[in-house]
Amino acid sequence: AMRNWIPLFLLIPSVFLLLCCSIQPENGEKTTAEDAVSRDLHPPRIFISEEEIQTVVSSGNVAQIAQLCLNLVSGGDFQHPMTLFSPALKEKMSPARLQKWWEANLEEMGPFKRRGAVGVASEKGRTVIYVGCCFEQGIRDLRVEFNSHTQIEDLSLVPTGVFQGLPVEIKEIVEPETNTPNQ
Repeated sequence: AMRNWIPLFLLIPSVFLLLCCSIQPENGEKTTAEDAVSRDLHPPRIFISEEEIQTVVSSGNVAQIAQLCLNLVSGGDFQHPMTLFSPALKEKMSPARLQKWWEANLEEMGPFKRRGAVGVASEKGRTVIYVGCCFEQGIRDLRVEFNSHTQIEDLSLVPTGVFQGLPVEIKEIVEPETNTPNQ
């Protein structure tokens, strides 16, 4: 009896595997069709770990937090930026809204190529970071406004002239432009 039982025992896992494999491609095809578009919009990026995010957040370095936000969003990660947002911005800007907003900008400006210069300004008592964003069809600044808890209170893409037009005494460039793609 024992001899007959072993093949059956070996058979079960293979039947299970067979079922799993036959189900798989169908899902695979579905996601490929839908993701094809977003894959074009979001080239594969370096994965940013939870630890890295926490380290940047707890450093309280607003220039670093603003760049992290850009790195996440430009990498197609719309969930993790929520940890950088103030409660008010989280209510206004859900991950789905953030994605819609970013993709609308990409449609207008073409694919994101690299980060430009990073500037800091003091506006109405708030710290505002301007991160240059080089797209295929031009440059915009990601304007990142912080509250007193170093949380992002407002996020927008503005023409580069906005930072350039600010009075010299309230602004400075904290990081020069990078020439390496996707930094």
